[in-house]
Formats: sequence, structure tokens, C-alpha cells
Amino acid sequence: MKNNHRWIWLILVIMLAVFFKWQSGGFYGADKRPVYEEFVLKSKSDCDVTRQPCSARSKQIEVALQFHEQPSGLKAFPVSISVKGLKQPQAAKMLLQFSMSGMDMGQLRQVLKWDESAKRWHGQVILPICSTGRRDWKVELELISDKRIYLAKFAFVVK
Repeated sequence: MKNNHRWIWLILVIMLAVFFKWQSGGFYGADKRPVYEEFVLKSKSDCDVTRQPCSARSKQIEVALQFHEQPSGLKAFPVSISVKGLKQPQAAKMLLQFSMSGMDMGQLRQVLKWDESAKRWHGQVILPICSTGRRDWKVELELISDKRIYLAKFAFVVK
């Protein structure tokens, strides 16, 4: 009877070890995830992206965000981003994340597509209308390329 209990405990311990190893991504080389170096790009706080392209830069790279129409709630508007200083930007990934300070506006993440002929990223964005009437937005740009992540933040107000 004692031998049966020992086997049960041994099997339980092995199952827990396998479970925790699996949860941590340890099987099939999954724990060799790519490590990204993060760079925060500096932007001018007084630039109004609803009126003109706004840029953010570091020593290596410059990105310029442009809204091609005046943004308004529940209406799609085109955005584009040009990148200087990176080789092969089409091999990267460009994301835009829209948010409001202190408000949960849902998941407003837009993946942009590379346009080879225009040499820029582009996409369409639809912003919701805030139930409180607020119109102040933040957009965070995330460019992923060559095991590096470049981040830039801009603020704007919907008219």
C-alpha cells in the first residue's frame, strides 16, 4: 500500500514539473524567444498631427506620422508613416495604438501595411466616440525591425 502512495506522489510531482515547464514555454525551443532592444524616439510636444506630419527621431532613425484627413469619431481616416534611417523597412512591422488617459476605450490597435511604391506605411483608422465627450487622444507608434523596437508617442485632439 505504501508503494502505491509513493508511485502516486511521484507521478503527481512529474506531472506538475511537466505542467510548469510547458507553461513557461520551455518545450520545443520556445524559451529561445527573440530579445528586442527598445528605443524611444523623441517628438515635439507642440506638433499637431491633425494639421501636419509630426516626426520623432533618435540618432539612427526618424519616423513621420501623418493623418491625411481630419480625424473624427466613427469615421475612417487614412494615416501614413514614413521612415528614414532604416534599411529594408518593408521587412519590419508597424503598429499604432490609440488611447485616452484614464479611459478604457477598448483595444484600438492598427497594423499598418507597407506600400513599396510610396515607400511608406499606411492604413485606415476608426476612432470611437467617448461617452463623456472627451476628444483628447494619444497615439503610440511601434516599429519592429532587426530585433529592435522603436517607440514614438503623439497627442492630438479630434475636432
